[in-house]
Amino acid sequence: MWRDVQVRLTSITLLAYAHLMSGCEDNKSWFRYRDAMSASTKLMQQDENEEALRLLDGAIAMAISENETRWVLTLSHHAAVISNFLGSLSRVKHYYEKSLTFNPENPRALAGLADVAKEQGELKLAKEYAARCYRALMEGDDPLKKERLETLLKKWPEVAER
Repeated sequence: MWRDVQVRLTSITLLAYAHLMSGCEDNKSWFRYRDAMSASTKLMQQDENEEALRLLDGAIAMAISENETRWVLTLSHHAAVISNFLGSLSRVKHYYEKSLTFNPENPRALAGLADVAKEQGELKLAKEYAARCYRALMEGDDPLKKERLETLLKKWPEVAER
């Protein structure tokens, strides 16, 4: 049950952020991709995990073909969260790397890759991702900058000292 609550809350946060970034209430792609995220969350709740990720893979491919960068990022991050709940670090890594293809200094993806590398015992690589994340947050205009910095520095306090 807790997993379902976390996936739903993460989905709501991602949807709200994507909607804010869309800048347009009647943006048809917003509704299409929002529906993909909602459907994938429902599939997860029904233990249809592979189907949820297949649905997201299709939506990500469509977003790429439509040059909808913000949706590639949002959907990829949503898929990474689902993959993390499934314990599939290779998939988490895949989705965050896909995100970086479209935004090479995305703090969320960099923090996610730092976590994956740390879990896989690649401490040097994890620190590099964490340091990139810190720089991206300090130099960027992420609306969740304060919260992301707080979370990052709890895990990686040394990146602020560089």
